[in-house]
Amino acid sequence: MNSNEDVNHTKNTKKFLHTYGFILFFSSVLMFIIQHQYYTLYEVVEGMIFFSVVTLIYFTLVHLFFKNEQGRKIVSWSLLSLFVITMTALFFI
Repeated sequence: MNSNEDVNHTKNTKKFLHTYGFILFFSSVLMFIIQHQYYTLYEVVEGMIFFSVVTLIYFTLVHLFFKNEQGRKIVSWSLLSLFVITMTALFFI
């Protein structure tokens, strides 16, 4: 691959990840709207806050990953940390 193909591949990947993030966020919002009768107002607000925070983290990590090599290291360590926290919570809580 030459440099021009690498740039196009990177742009396509970044565009795909952004599109994927928007679809996930809006499908979550749509789920709360369509199935509102199954949730209390508190649960809807709590769910929307959760999905908003997760979406913010997702887009921050995507941005950092494509920014530079240091950003890729930050993303790798962040994902490893999230994995360790999740596994710890799974087995000890």
